[in-house]
Amino acid sequence: MDYPVETDEIGQGFSENDEPWHQDDVLGAQKRCIRAWTHDSDDNRTQWSVCVSIGLATDEEKAPLVTEIATAGTPLDENYFLGHENLELWIDNQLAGLCRYISRSFGPDDLLGSASEPLAFDVALDAVFIRPIYHSLGFGEVLSEIMAEQILAGILTRMHRRRSQDGEITLTMSADFNSFEGERFFENIIELISANMATVSASHGVAFKMIVDAAY
Repeated sequence: MDYPVETDEIGQGFSENDEPWHQDDVLGAQKRCIRAWTHDSDDNRTQWSVCVSIGLATDEEKAPLVTEIATAGTPLDENYFLGHENLELWIDNQLAGLCRYISRSFGPDDLLGSASEPLAFDVALDAVFIRPIYHSLGFGEVLSEIMAEQILAGILTRMHRRRSQDGEITLTMSADFNSFEGERFFENIIELISANMATVSASHGVAFKMIVDAAY
C-alpha cells in the first residue's frame, strides 16, 4: 500500500515552551541514521538513494525546506522544525521531508516502585511534510513505519528497565488532521503499533491499551 504524505499539522498536546529539544523522553536526544536503502518506482524505471535519520539535519539544511513549507501556504511553521529534533527524510542526499512528534512517558521510574504499576505514554504527532514531487511514491509509508518503530522502542525500553513481565501499558496517540494523506500516515502508525504490541502483550503478559484522540 502507498501512503502519500502532504503537509499536515497534528496534535497540540504539548506546549513548545515546555518541550525539550528531543522528541522522546525515554530515548533522549539522538543523532543517527536509522535506515538507508535504494527505493524503486513502481515501474522500476527510477531509483532513489534514500536515508532516514534523526537529529542530523542542521537548521541551515532545514531552512530551504521550511521556506518551501511556508510558501505552500500550510499551517506549519519553523517552530516545528528549526531548533528541534526531527525525523528526516533524505532523497539523493537532499533533505526531502521532516516529521516532528512528541512522546512522553509516565509511571514509576525504572526499578523504583511496584513493577506492576501501570505505565502511560502520550504521543502527539505535530507535523509531517514531504516535498510534493515525492508524493504517492511510498516514502510516506516508510517514514510512518520508522516513526512507529521509534515509539515502540521507547515503550520496550521502559518495560525492560523495570524488568517486569506483567503490568499495564496505556498509549494515547493524538492528532489533528488537515488532509486525508496525513490521516493515512497516522493510521498506518496505529496499525503497526497495535500489531507489534499484541505480540508483546501475548509473550510478556503485559496488558496493553491504546487510546486514539484524532480528528479533523
